[in-house]
This record gives sequence, structure tokens and C-alpha cells, in this order.
Amino acid sequence: MLKNILIFVVLGVQILYAQSIESILELIDKNYILKSKEIKIKSTVIDSEISNRWSNPVLGFGVSDINLDEPTSRDIEAMQTQFISYSQVIPTNGKLELTNTIKKYDTKISKLEYTDFKQKLQSEALFYSYNIYYNNKKLSLIQKYLENLEHQKELMSLLYENGKLDQSSLVTQDIKIYKLNLKKQNIVYTISKMKKSLENIVYRKIDLITVGDFFTNFSIDIENILENHPLILMEKEKIKQQTQKIALENSKKISDVKLTVGYYQRERFDDYVSFNVSIPLSIQGREKLQVKKSKIEKNIIVDKFRGLKQQIKNTIEDLEENIKLSKQNFTLIDEKMIPLNDSLEQSHKMHLSANTMQSIKVYESTNSKLELLLLSQDEKINYYNALSKLYYFKGEL
Repeated sequence: MLKNILIFVVLGVQILYAQSIESILELIDKNYILKSKEIKIKSTVIDSEISNRWSNPVLGFGVSDINLDEPTSRDIEAMQTQFISYSQVIPTNGKLELTNTIKKYDTKISKLEYTDFKQKLQSEALFYSYNIYYNNKKLSLIQKYLENLEHQKELMSLLYENGKLDQSSLVTQDIKIYKLNLKKQNIVYTISKMKKSLENIVYRKIDLITVGDFFTNFSIDIENILENHPLILMEKEKIKQQTQKIALENSKKISDVKLTVGYYQRERFDDYVSFNVSIPLSIQGREKLQVKKSKIEKNIIVDKFRGLKQQIKNTIEDLEENIKLSKQNFTLIDEKMIPLNDSLEQSHKMHLSANTMQSIKVYESTNSKLELLLLSQDEKINYYNALSKLYYFKGEL
């Protein structure tokens, strides 16, 4: 009685701390890398504000014709002068506005990078969660399989002792048990690895996962994805940004103006003011080459954009085929093959009577059913892996 109570308490505690798929996805907001991308957005907003400001002016102070014998005397020579100057670069031809527009695109792109990365983390979390869940089911099935093989081995040993079975059958049985134990070890390692990968995303140890109908109404519109996925929108914004960069390089054909104003003072002479305007001459062809380079860079982005759309389209279609095939496979196993195996097992049980050899066939039927169940779990893992990857492209249910 006490043992049953303890088992009930342990199971109750496990259920209490089991995480649902939805609750695991909610933990992703705490991911530090995701938070860093959110901070980056704020940084680009500040960059945009900075780009809208003129460069700092230069304030200069100076003296000329210092007499080395009397350096502090400023009335020895007529040319001795003290002065103060002020210089400011004045942007022309809309460069400041264009630079500000380019920086605003950085903010848009950073926001899309944040959304894209969050969807990627959610997709990975789903991938690891479903792998953990279904590999645990496989582990439970393998344990039952091993127990059945051990019971079968006991019966086979009895038959061997009575001369009704050769030794090779026992050896074959041992090999099956060893191979299944190897498979069990690999699954245990896979579960451990998946748990660590999930912990790297949500920063919490997840031991038990409950799987509901998360993907019940899941469907995807490829055309919509090819227009509105964050990766697509990022490339669109980059193309627009590069167009503005071309305009900026064109505007540089008219150089910025540097204005300098100075106030000069000499002993025994009237003070005077000077000003200077300097404009770099665009006669070396650098600006034209920069425009040409920017246009080439835009073509690169456009080609990358076209390639990305094709790649996403092919990936989605491949995942959809994978989902369809895996569902067909585990449906066939669960609804056709396992029931057939059950009927075969019932047939063996009906003919048991005193025929000990028939018991071996019953065990083999159970083994066959467990193998089919394991195969079904593999197909379900493939199915949910593909759905998890597809979730990245949709980003919502």
C-alpha cells in the first residue's frame, strides 16, 4: 500500500513539473542572445539620431611669430599676432537627410533580425521538445522489448535443456538483447543531448514535457511566406537601403563646404576678421566609381534576394513532402500493421494449449509489435521535426 502511495506521489510531482510546449515557448523571451538583439535595435535608433546632426565645429586658438628671447612679449615685431578661429563643415546636397534615411533602415533591419531569430529559437525549442518526448516513449518501449526478450530467453533456455532448441537460437537471442541495449544507450544519450540543447535556449532544465494538440490547425501559405517572412523583408529593406546609398554617393559629387572664421589681433594695429570657404573639387572621378560600386552591391543584394526566395520555397515544399510521407507511414503502422500483428498474436495464443514451441511465436509476435511501435515513434519524430522546422517559416499557428 505504501509503495503504491509513493509511486502515486512521484508521478504527481512529475506531472506537476512537466512543461507544456506552450510554456516552453514562453521561456524564450528570457534568452540572452535574443535580448542582445533587442538592445541592438535601441542602438540603431541612437545611430539614426546621431546621423541627423552636423559634425562638431572646430575652435582654434593660436599665436604667431613668437620671439625666442622674449617669448611672452607680443609687441616686439609688427607681425606678431594672436587669433581665434571657428571652423564648421556644412553638409550639402541632402547628404544629411540621406544618411539619416540609411540609418533608419538599419533600425528596420534590426527589428526584423530580432523577429527572425525569435522564430528560429521557437522552431529549435519545438524540435528539441518533440524529440525528447518521443525518444522517451521509445525508451519505454525498448525497456518493454528487453523484458520480453529476457522472458523469451528463459523459455528458450528451458527448451534447449530439453533438446527442443539448438544453441544457435540462444546465441542469436543474446545478440538481439545486446543490440537493443546499444540502441537504448544511444537513445539515452540523444535525450540528454536534446535536453541540454533545449536548456541552452530557455535557460531552464526541462525533464518532462507534455505534448498536446499544438499543431492541430497548422497550415502554411507559401506565397505569403515568400512576401512576409522576416528574412524576405530584411532583404527588401536592404535593397531599399542600398538604393539610398547610391543616392548618397551621387550627392557626394557636390562636396560639403567648410567655413572658417577667424579673429586676429596685433599690437599697434587694428583688429581684423577673416573668413574662408573651402570646397573639395570632385575632379578625380572617385565619386563616380563609388556610385558604380554601390550599384554593383545592390545587384548582389537583389540576386541574393531572388536566391533566398527560391531556397525558402524549395525548403518549405520539401518539409511538406516530409510531413505528408511521415504521417502516411505512422498511420499505416498504427492503423494497419499493428492490428494485423495483434490478430497474428491472438492466433498464436489460441493454438498455445500444451505446445511450448507456440509460446515462442507469441513472444515473437510481441517483439514484432514493439518493433512496429518503435518504427511508428521514429516516423512521428520525423513528422514533428519537419513541422517544427516549418514553424520557423510561419512563426505562428
